Amino acid sequence: MNEENAETELRALIQGIRDGRVPQIWHVTPDTTPENMIDIMKRNGFKDLSEGASEPEPTMSLHKNDFVPYEEKGSPIIC
Repeated sequence: MNEENAETELRALIQGIRDGRVPQIWHVTPDTTPENMIDIMKRNGFKDLSEGASEPEPTMSLHKNDFVPYEEKGSPIIC
């Protein structure tokens, strides 16, 4: 996502979640763009469960059995 398409992509993500199509994993990292992604998500109904934590780590993940790892062809790294 970037400044130009964040709102549009977030609306599509929300609709997907409502329709039962949940992303396997979603991280908001310090270098996520746009920089105010957490504020945008909160404005769109998401709740920041790490708000007020000494070291907040906003993230969304699924149960281990539902997770399918991403493996880039030719790379020794599996995400």
